[in-house]
Amino acid sequence: MPTAPEHLAAWVALAKLGAVSIGINPSYTPNELKYTLTDGKADYVLVASDFLDNLKSSGVIGSTVDSKNVVVWEENLESSETWNKLLEFAKDIPEFASIALEDPINILYTSGSTGFPKGCVLPHSYWVVKGKVMAKLWPDVTRIQSDAPFHYMGPLWRFAFACYLGAAVCVSPRASLTRFMKRWQDNNIDFGWVNNAMSMTTPGETDGKNNLKVLGASNINPRLHRAAEARFNAVIREHYGMTEIGLAIVMPKEAVEMVGSGSCGVVAPFRDCMIADESGNPVATGEIGELYVSGMGIVKEYIGRPEANRDAFTGKWFKTGDLFRQDENGFYYFHSRIKDIIRRSSENISATEVEAALATIAEIEEVAVGPVADPMRGEEVKAFIILKEDESPDTVTPASIIAHCSHLLARYKLPRYFQFFSEFPRTSSNKIAKKLLLDGQGTSVTGTFDVTSGKWS
Repeated sequence: MPTAPEHLAAWVALAKLGAVSIGINPSYTPNELKYTLTDGKADYVLVASDFLDNLKSSGVIGSTVDSKNVVVWEENLESSETWNKLLEFAKDIPEFASIALEDPINILYTSGSTGFPKGCVLPHSYWVVKGKVMAKLWPDVTRIQSDAPFHYMGPLWRFAFACYLGAAVCVSPRASLTRFMKRWQDNNIDFGWVNNAMSMTTPGETDGKNNLKVLGASNINPRLHRAAEARFNAVIREHYGMTEIGLAIVMPKEAVEMVGSGSCGVVAPFRDCMIADESGNPVATGEIGELYVSGMGIVKEYIGRPEANRDAFTGKWFKTGDLFRQDENGFYYFHSRIKDIIRRSSENISATEVEAALATIAEIEEVAVGPVADPMRGEEVKAFIILKEDESPDTVTPASIIAHCSHLLARYKLPRYFQFFSEFPRTSSNKIAKKLLLDGQGTSVTGTFDVTSGKWS
């Protein structure tokens, strides 16, 4: 479904019925659609007519999903119902289910570090907690900007936030580095979201003339923080969270002295946090360890992933895979990620998934994928490739690799950088020593092909 009122209405209606919604990215390829709908055990599909051909190409209609259970918005499909036809029966409201706070409401897919994307089973309390906490943190907000598609968690928690306050949500189909300021000003926004790329755009003379009260941020560059507050005439406060745990750490509005410190704040309401060593024991103040999170409304499980569930949970704690430290005043600082995930703009990309797509090319002997730092998007995808004997970058070009993978991966997952090797560093068990590879070659783009510029560097 596109970012439209019908999408949100369907989500709320399904929640009232006790059904579970699976968020689907409209840019998915047929293979990705098939994987997600099959893995999520979908019984019904609500699809906009613009995306119907993609759904048909996935092969799930008639196999995973009965054709009678496909509902098409704006257009009819043989043996299916249309959205408008269903609306004719809206007066015959079915009896709502008896729903508990910990009953599931969503399956949101997030890229995992050890394989293909995993479905996070989220309870109703996930959104209740997120909305309530945001309303408690920012009680004076009246107009909230949402500029991401509705299959993401962001617009949904903004909706819950707005419901608690009786605020309005102003929806844009996607983020824009050229139009964000005009949206804030035209819509009289007082709560928005800012990132490093937005802070690095060319300032305008009227940037400070707005109704902004607060801008949320995640991992904003400390050197940009104070200047961005002055430019946008708004308080900017860090929020740390992830699909599995919602909001875990937040910077209080009153903590003015922490602007530009690099800290993402203190433990959020309804959350407990612990920084643990490799044995799961708390580390001393100031030491780096993995952040563990617990509390009401966190992910219940990864659907159909018993091994991933065992790895992710220890007792009441969810292991985030992120390394943190805490100072003597209780403020938390993000250090780095343990997980093999590339964070490109707002997208989490599984390196394993991209590697699997590249490995389907017959001329490739071996491949590894990792992140390259990028000032605008945070990270870009880089592919490290060993070609088979008698092959070369002249015969297996980056362009041909992209053309092949574009049928397997959404556009945002495609590598931007390519580097070719004759051999990779290895561990004692002969596996690719990816950490050594990334430390040695992944932090620069020298000697690589840049798809964006079409040139070797």
